[in-house]
Amino acid sequence: MIIWTADNGGLQTNIPLKGLKNDAYEGGHRVPNMVAWGTQDKTLAHQKRMPLTPDRIDNRPFIHQDWMPTLLNLACTKHPSPEQLDGFDITDLLSGKADQKRPNLFYWHEPNFWAHSGPESSIREGKWKLIYLYAHERWELYDLTEDIGEKSYLTINYPEVTDRLARKLISHLKENKANYPTDIKTGQELPPQLPK
Repeated sequence: MIIWTADNGGLQTNIPLKGLKNDAYEGGHRVPNMVAWGTQDKTLAHQKRMPLTPDRIDNRPFIHQDWMPTLLNLACTKHPSPEQLDGFDITDLLSGKADQKRPNLFYWHEPNFWAHSGPESSIREGKWKLIYLYAHERWELYDLTEDIGEKSYLTINYPEVTDRLARKLISHLKENKANYPTDIKTGQELPPQLPK
């Protein structure tokens, strides 16, 4: 099996996407993936378990952490500590099945500065994406089905969506004992605060 992918977005431009490599915006995270069997042979056990149709395009999102459980499943083995896996088995998604186990929910957390970006945290659930920019103490909400370039802040227009996703993100960060940016003067960590 051949997997072609990348880590985070490009460094120069990702038009029409906003942001560059490692940003919380789509240009910093969204990358294409190509997956194919080197030689199509439907009699092989692995290809029966995960049939890949040549030239099929699927726009459903997944994340790199999903590769480990997927490849373990394909190899007919299990992780010794499956509770430590962050991802989901995306065999059904890659096989083109409409029904698949991977929820359309993603979290990113980068509590440090990296080149031009950060610190920031974000959550994507379905069409909605909410970003928290620590340096500005600002929440930004986007509808990715209508605004792939993340040009229109919808935080004020959809306060209930903003609040719900902010609570979910803050809870996720707490549950995972996330590190946060630190105030230089006080030495205190600065976790995101709920939108006002």
